[in-house]
Amino acid sequence: MAIYETQKKYFEAAYQKGEHGWPVTGTSPAIVRFLDHFQSEKKSGRILDIGCGEGRNTAVFSQAGYFFIGLDYQSLALSRGSKFHEGPRENFQLVQGDVFYLPI
Repeated sequence: MAIYETQKKYFEAAYQKGEHGWPVTGTSPAIVRFLDHFQSEKKSGRILDIGCGEGRNTAVFSQAGYFFIGLDYQSLALSRGSKFHEGPRENFQLVQGDVFYLPI
């Protein structure tokens, strides 16, 4: 698990500095395309995003009517996540936890 601990330190530093190399606003185009296809197959349901980071992809799913749970171990990223959710918040949840030690 040495590489996993190194990865955790990398993400912690990246969120603290704000220098991580991925977009911080808007939903990824690939996620929008996936949702368009997914909605034709399943109109509602639950979605789990493991490693959701700041949760920028959660808003599009929750706004489309899915119950969305975002899981990440970086508390700083999760605390920033609420800025992506302008509408009702009853259909999404951001949870701090480690996928290897699920908080359920």
